[in-house]
Amino acid sequence: MILGISFLDFLKKSKEAKMQSGKTRLKQFIEILNLRKGPGKLSGREYYDYRLFEKRFSSKQQKTFAGTWIRNDVWIFQDPQWCGVGSDKLLSYLVLDALGLPIAPVKAIYGAQRYYPNAEILKSPEDLLTFLRNKENYPFFSKPSAGAFGRNTCYAKSYDESSDSILTTNGKNIRVEDFSSIKLPNELGGFLFQEIIKPHPDLSNCIGERVATARIITMRTENGVRIHRAAFRIPVGNNITDNFNLGSGGNGFSDIDIETGRLGKMHVGLGLSLRALTEHPDTKQSVEGFHLPHWEQVLAVIKQGQESLFGLPAIGWDIAFTETGPVIVEFNTNPGYALLQATGRGFLDEEFRKCFPADPAALRKRYPHIEIGIPSGRKR
Repeated sequence: MILGISFLDFLKKSKEAKMQSGKTRLKQFIEILNLRKGPGKLSGREYYDYRLFEKRFSSKQQKTFAGTWIRNDVWIFQDPQWCGVGSDKLLSYLVLDALGLPIAPVKAIYGAQRYYPNAEILKSPEDLLTFLRNKENYPFFSKPSAGAFGRNTCYAKSYDESSDSILTTNGKNIRVEDFSSIKLPNELGGFLFQEIIKPHPDLSNCIGERVATARIITMRTENGVRIHRAAFRIPVGNNITDNFNLGSGGNGFSDIDIETGRLGKMHVGLGLSLRALTEHPDTKQSVEGFHLPHWEQVLAVIKQGQESLFGLPAIGWDIAFTETGPVIVEFNTNPGYALLQATGRGFLDEEFRKCFPADPAALRKRYPHIEIGIPSGRKR
């Protein structure tokens, strides 16, 4: 596993890669070895995830791809005093709301001794049961304040009194007693209940009724805020969230043309299973060429956010598109970049390195708070 892939997986994937590209197993192995030692420290699995066996990639292009192993080092320039703001959703909403940036209003908080303006504070299990059995509180979207990857989320449509159940958008009914018995670690900062974000009608017609978000990376440069990458996550099937999850959950994605806000081809899967679709599986509508609503306003919102959060030189924004304008679902201080590299464009390109040099001395000079020399995998 020193190369980040088991021998059996290498045999299986290299065989398929040879069939697709004609590149020999020996050549693939040599490239994996070189990239593991290279600036992106890619694993063998990531070599296949990003289809770097394809002959369209030069050695220089391959080295612009970043692996998970160096994720902490990629974002080392982030001021650790500011990182907690993005990790805690409730805290981030307070900051964004104070800045006048659009968010989904918080209806209630449960499971933590916290306060949020105009939100109902549910202090006990009995308070939670009362909240869940009140039909006026529906619909809502619930999630942990410090959760990730769409875990422990619920899109609740309504309450059914006869069965004492919560009706969800994916057709599943959850008994109120079962919902209220969910136990979350204290460090997750409680459970949030938010008002529903309704997608723009044009977007709903294209990809369905669920909320889909754009992941957009902004960087603060000497010449102002720059948009580095943008991709659009597309829910498919019974998924209630649009999480990518390395292509394993069935959701799709498209690249976004930053200048125009138009979507590229829709893809599903990752690596050897990556495939392009001509239409959304549920709506049968074409995704390619769709113009995301209020795109100019989206750019203005995230640029204002990047300028305001000065301790974070780069931010990953998750933006939803509604009829009245964009809504910030969350922002990330250590965002993953697998989605942004999935269709063949490395994250650590020349433009990125102009802002954030790989050389530790140059990086420290620009960002004095950085603790240079801490190895990959460190804990802040």
